[in-house]
Amino acid sequence: MNADGDDIPNGWDYAMTFVRTPSGGHWISTSIYRPDSVNNFTTADNTIAFWLHVTDIYDGFLDINGALSGSTTIDLYAGWNFIGYPTLNNTKTVADAFSTITYDSVEGYSGIDPYRLQVLAGTYVMQPGEGYWVKVPFDQTWIVNW
Repeated sequence: MNADGDDIPNGWDYAMTFVRTPSGGHWISTSIYRPDSVNNFTTADNTIAFWLHVTDIYDGFLDINGALSGSTTIDLYAGWNFIGYPTLNNTKTVADAFSTITYDSVEGYSGIDPYRLQVLAGTYVMQPGEGYWVKVPFDQTWIVNW
């Protein structure tokens, strides 16, 4: 990742994500204030969620480029997983989107209290571009069909 892309040139200064592994997980991040040698969040794809500190909103949109796929597979590990919602379908509820897996809880952004998460009800309509914390009781694979 670099801070001088076409979409928000120098419009952000810090990005981070949580990488989940079978043995646990850890945060990785990138900041324009640190040397490249210590920035370890260097790539992102449609299966992860990330937090981005925006310093200038320009047009208010973050454009993401790439090919659309027929389905996306996301490995979920027992415990909390920070994931993206890789679809353009904006009509699926939490209950519908996760109907093929076993999950304990789904949490997401709170517009009322933006520095806190909110537990999302099964009726919450998931949105492309949003990130979610999903807690699962055991390792499993979630397949998202576009």
